[in-house]
Amino acid sequence: YEFIPNTLPAAMPQVSAGDTRGLVSLIKNTLVGLGLNEVITYSLINKDLLKGFGIGQEAIEILNPLSQEQGVLRPLLLPSLVACIAYNLNQKQEYINIFEIASAFLNPPKEELRLGIGLCGTRSLLLEQGLIKDEAGLLHLKGIIEALFERLGIRNYAFNKTVEPYAISIHVNQEKIGLIQRLQRGVEVFAAELNLERVFSYAQLKKEFAPLPKYPGITRDISFILKEDLSLKETLDTLQEKGRPYLCRIRIADYYKGKQIPQGYRGLTISCLYLSEERTLTEAEINPLHNLICRLLTEQFSAKIR
Repeated sequence: YEFIPNTLPAAMPQVSAGDTRGLVSLIKNTLVGLGLNEVITYSLINKDLLKGFGIGQEAIEILNPLSQEQGVLRPLLLPSLVACIAYNLNQKQEYINIFEIASAFLNPPKEELRLGIGLCGTRSLLLEQGLIKDEAGLLHLKGIIEALFERLGIRNYAFNKTVEPYAISIHVNQEKIGLIQRLQRGVEVFAAELNLERVFSYAQLKKEFAPLPKYPGITRDISFILKEDLSLKETLDTLQEKGRPYLCRIRIADYYKGKQIPQGYRGLTISCLYLSEERTLTEAEINPLHNLICRLLTEQFSAKIR
């Protein structure tokens, strides 16, 4: 032993945020930060749970299942999430917002890592305006997924309508990676399922910071009524393109429906930020551009300014 030299262990620290384990942890932290609760369900489920999802014979069956409740490997996460939501509703829970990251098992045998999200019910929020009833919907799921994509650095994504009613497909770089849908199971359940292997391939965790603007911007809001069949994303993209170079940001400030909104329309308020990196803009520079945005809404998209 006296001839063995004294050495320190060669431990090389490595950053693992970009591997699968690190990305899964990032997604979980993001969703928990958005108020969702993580659940863990069994990979073996009852085959009858798949009937309402259009899947039956394709599921991988177990030759010697312990019980009928564990007869097949699940090809989707949604049946397990719906069963979890049903259990919580039976326990008199008014609002359920859950997610799960787990494997789905396809036939021929293939394992995919997926993210499932389920929302149901109505929650009460105490705001300055008083007690507000916030009912779960498709827009809540869309907002959750947008926040998740922003955290992962995914930019070129889109939500597209499908032939099925109350279903929206999720695309990144024109590749379908998931689906948002409304499930009618006695009560309305809003669910989404994403292929995380495809999501991870588009993740960009490298951040670039831009300096704060030197000159103040000016914000103008526009309230209008727009037909429901028109794509809001295409509308905002067109306005953003026509508003260059001073229209640096346009976002939805309010979305509403009600008796005052005609059937087939939706009420919107968009917030336009005008900004220059060279000087403070004047009213004479902003007014013509803002009037152009309003004119495009009425002439090109048949919107009605409120």
